[in-house]
Parts: sequence; C-alpha cells; structure tokens
Amino acid sequence: LGVFATVSRAIDNRVLPNMGYDTPDGLLFVGLTYLLITAAVFDSLFIGAEHKDCTWRNKLLAGYNKLQIYFAYLAVTTVANLLMHLAYVVAVLGTSAPLLNSFHTPTNVNVTFFFCSLATVVALNALMVTLSMLVQNRAVVAVACLLLGYLLGGIIVNRYGYTTGFLSCSAIYMASAL
Repeated sequence: LGVFATVSRAIDNRVLPNMGYDTPDGLLFVGLTYLLITAAVFDSLFIGAEHKDCTWRNKLLAGYNKLQIYFAYLAVTTVANLLMHLAYVVAVLGTSAPLLNSFHTPTNVNVTFFFCSLATVVALNALMVTLSMLVQNRAVVAVACLLLGYLLGGIIVNRYGYTTGFLSCSAIYMASAL
C-alpha cells in the first residue's frame, strides 16, 4: 500500500505539476487511516477465532485470569499492528526517495510525528482488543471497531480542524516553534 500511495503521488505530480505533490509530506502518515481498517479486521478475526474455538475456556481452566489473557492478546496484536505500520512507513520512504523530492518539513517534526503515530497505533489497538474481548461475534466486533475508529477520527477533525484525518505536519511545526 505504501508503494501504491507513493507511485500515485508521483503520477499526480506529473499530471498536476506545481500543486505540491512533489514531496512525500503528509503521505508518510496517511497510512494510519488504512491501518485502522486492517487493525480492526485483524484484531476481531484473531481474537474472534479464540472465542469460536473455545480457547478462552481452556486458558481460564489452566489458571490464567482475564487480565493476563487480555495483556497477551494486547501484546501480540500490538506487535503485529506496529509491524504493519512500520512496513508502510518503510515502503513509503523507500519508494519516495527515487520518485519524489525531499521532505519540506524538518526532520525533528517527522520524527516526533512518527513516535506520535506509534502511540496512536498502540492506543487504537488497545481499544480494539478490549472490544474484541467483550463481544464474541467477529463481524459485529469488526464493524464496531471501524465505527469506533471513524468516530475518534471525526472527533479529532471536528475538535482540531484537521481535514486530512491526521495531525498535519504544519500544525506540529507551528507548535514546536512556539
């Protein structure tokens, strides 16, 4: 997906020159939007399979409590979702180097934004794992997780005025300049 997004940006730059499509700014972290969909599906299917196969009952009988099971699911799904996000970022960085110009935003802003995106992945994953553990139906959980993510995204857009669905690099740059 990162390669596709970068190639699309390069094609847009050739079709519409001088429109600001010549840099990977903004493209680097738009993958969080797509990660929301894949994380909702992955978490609900992974934990839903445990519900379906009655593995929970076996874990409880083996002496584990629900909190231990929750943290085990949280650790596994967080690592998987972070790896998916890192794969997207690496794909964008790898393909944007030969196809696009360099970043306009300073490096410290991109690094700060990168760590904020990792924290966002962990926070959204915790909410999705909690929902997946509370509801046994995988389809209902997937839809609920998607709605939760879009609801939180809508709150961010309405509260802070970001129209792109993620924190803009210019807003972080202005905040760091203050």
